[in-house]
Amino acid sequence: MNRNKKTAKRAMGMALAAVLLLSPLSYLGTETAYAATTYYNQKTEKTVTRGVTYEKSSRMTDAGIQNIHVLKVDLTESTLEFKEVESMPFFAILTGG
Repeated sequence: MNRNKKTAKRAMGMALAAVLLLSPLSYLGTETAYAATTYYNQKTEKTVTRGVTYEKSSRMTDAGIQNIHVLKVDLTESTLEFKEVESMPFFAILTGG
């Protein structure tokens, strides 16, 4: 019975690999649009601090409304300092995480 499970898992793995390998071939000869048509775009940009800029874009496209938030950070800015942050154990207990 254990051998049958291994054989079934191996067969499923090979079938999945074949599907993933052959699926791009189904797109040959078809035109696929990778980007939605934008009808309206509003973009605001704010400086958070020296070397850090926040951008918010609101777009109306044929795929629906998109709200995009971008934080640009200049890693060469000498006034910025990056440190790791570690969560406290009691916070995970309170949130159930």
